[in-house]
Amino acid sequence: LPDDIDAKARLLLFDTFGGILAGLRHPEVQKFGRALQLAFPGDVVWPGSNIRLGPAGSAALGTAAACWDEACEGHASAHGRPGLPVVPSLFALTANSDKSLADLLLALVTGYEVGTRAGQAWPIPAGLHVDGSWHSLAVAAAAARLISGPDKIQSAVDATACQIPSSLYLPVAVGSLVRNTYAPHAALLGLLASAAAQAGFDAPDGALEESRRRVLRTTQPAQVAPAGEWTIRDGYLKPFAGVRHTHYGVEAALRIRAKADFSLKNVRAITLRTYEEAARYCGNREPRTAIQAQFSLSYAIAAALVLGDLGPDAYADMGPDT
Repeated sequence: LPDDIDAKARLLLFDTFGGILAGLRHPEVQKFGRALQLAFPGDVVWPGSNIRLGPAGSAALGTAAACWDEACEGHASAHGRPGLPVVPSLFALTANSDKSLADLLLALVTGYEVGTRAGQAWPIPAGLHVDGSWHSLAVAAAAARLISGPDKIQSAVDATACQIPSSLYLPVAVGSLVRNTYAPHAALLGLLASAAAQAGFDAPDGALEESRRRVLRTTQPAQVAPAGEWTIRDGYLKPFAGVRHTHYGVEAALRIRAKADFSLKNVRAITLRTYEEAARYCGNREPRTAIQAQFSLSYAIAAALVLGDLGPDAYADMGPDT
């Protein structure tokens, strides 16, 4: 890897790892992990946790933890998070192996680059949620690269492209935690497809194009980053806990708050001008739960003005009586 790509991959790795450790502190995440033990028993344990799982179960738990506070990475042109399920999956696969950090980073970048292009090629229709869809291609590519080098990547990606799942936005709208199982689903599917590739299962060429035609109902060719372009360079790490679409309004609110003459008592109304995707994705005007608030432009800006930040603690007291 070029030096700057290696550095960016390390930053992504540790940023996501921090998100995993923070997410594992939530009681709901711990309950999810214990529930996974029935189907995925094993001996892989995340730091600070006593929940033992197999690599696949550990990848699912780590992915759920990484996105719990909604502070995980992303890529704007992919309209999603290429590294979100990849990092926990690679950590889980290498927990009890002799793979080096260099091996892990190379697999991470491979998965990220495939994932970014998958997101660019697979725009999410209205009413659906991005997590758990094309991310599975990223995990498949990363796992295949880690396990057997470049030879099985194409087969793993094609196997995944035959079964890209879709995820409803509905749980976010009603405040359901089920949304936080979407990215773990992508991790499990990607690992499954990688295993199929390792087993020598043939996958048809052109599966992604066929899926786009049948599922997305489009005949237009996908517009993706050209070969040789490192999309990870443009990947972002979140300064705030909340969907990226809220960050621009939050930054504006914090700049207003920093003015010497600012006073909350003088605020009577707030008008936000933003782009259509942000309004569609984060239009939850009166959130009652943490996950609704993480997808709320209104809440994010109000919380930033009151608290002076938008971190995980901004959602700590959210509940049905908030």
